[in-house]
Amino acid sequence: MITAHGLALFGVVTRAASTAAPALVAVGVAVFAAGLVLVVRAQAAMGDSWRVGVDTNERTELVTHGLFATVRNPIFAGMTLCLAGTALASGSWIAAIAVAAFVVGIELQVRLVEEPYLRRVHGQSFTTYVQRTGRFAPRWTAMVGNRAPTG
Repeated sequence: MITAHGLALFGVVTRAASTAAPALVAVGVAVFAAGLVLVVRAQAAMGDSWRVGVDTNERTELVTHGLFATVRNPIFAGMTLCLAGTALASGSWIAAIAVAAFVVGIELQVRLVEEPYLRRVHGQSFTTYVQRTGRFAPRWTAMVGNRAPTG
């Protein structure tokens, strides 16, 4: 809905209304809200370590508590949920493409910029942290208690 209205303002689409079914709009709003809560909680947990981008001259604490105990990038995960919720609520294929582009962008940012920086700054502490946490979602083993699958 938000995306469709924004696109209409710029003439990309001609109708500023959601094309999604009401149930899909409701799911999209719920997904957006969950993502927003995730972003706010994760940013609060970062405290003084919160930053945008990487400053190679700055050394911040490696945050491994709260949401960061199981996920290394809960802010990006929450932002992805916000965008996905917007895409669902709008029913816009352009919004869905934007979600995919965002995911590619954050994958590149995290893998090529942030993680190498954190590895240089925090060394073995970061390596150990990576082994027990997921990049954007909890590791399966963290959710089931490090047990080997049965059956």
